[in-house]
Amino acid sequence: MEGATTADEERKDQKDQIKQKTTTKPNSATWTKMDKLLLTFMTLIHLGDGMEVYLPGVIGQHVSCDIELSSFKEGFLDCIQYFTLAIATVISGMLADRVGCRVLTLLSLYMSALSTIMSAVVGTFSALFLSRALIGFSVGLNWSVHSVLAARLISRKE
Repeated sequence: MEGATTADEERKDQKDQIKQKTTTKPNSATWTKMDKLLLTFMTLIHLGDGMEVYLPGVIGQHVSCDIELSSFKEGFLDCIQYFTLAIATVISGMLADRVGCRVLTLLSLYMSALSTIMSAVVGTFSALFLSRALIGFSVGLNWSVHSVLAARLISRKE
């Protein structure tokens, strides 16, 4: 009879341990100021990328009138940004593995800033086309790399 009681007690202890593991997070870490700052910074970069994707379409009408572009060239300018964004999103994982997330993030931010400045001062279709393609490529790199970095940071905390 005593053997049955100890077996029941062991099962009850095991159930309690399993229940305790599922209700508490023994390895959960607290959010530091640096973690919160990093997430805030990444959120602001995502907002900036969203504006970089949206604004060329809005400004495109004015620019096409100034440069006197045909409707085909205007549509081509609008599409190239999304095309290069998709390509960058696909290859960003391989690039991040090869050069590192930090280097890729800095590269994409610098490239984004330079191509945005370039698109503001150009006066020809080919230069505008190149700047829009670079904006799309840098935004594609930003989106995927920042999402991975945020997911790694959050998964470490949970």
